[in-house]
Amino acid sequence: MGWLSGLNPFKAGTMNQRQLDERRQIMVLSGEVEAMGDIFGRMNRQCYEKCIGESVRNGTAHEDELCIDEEKCLVNCATKFVRVQQRVMEEFVKESEVQAAAAGLTQAGPQAGAT
Repeated sequence: MGWLSGLNPFKAGTMNQRQLDERRQIMVLSGEVEAMGDIFGRMNRQCYEKCIGESVRNGTAHEDELCIDEEKCLVNCATKFVRVQQRVMEEFVKESEVQAAAAGLTQAGPQAGAT
């Protein structure tokens, strides 16, 4: 196990609280970067397929640059994709807040009755 033990960011006694907090923050940010990469990849694949894929398959694609229709399609597709992702995240945050509030009320209920 030797060298692997040095990779555990939560190994007791090897890091102070500040170092642990920094490691946690790095892990969270890494997850966010990975999620953004995934979203970008999905947008890229979907918009490419919608706007350029057909002309590539037909052999009518331009070699060096996009035609105006392809460019407009890509801009519109990317804009819509980003708007939809923002909307999904807004709804997710709202639902998370509702669930957190409901969980807080159910937890507070028994405590309030106990006093």
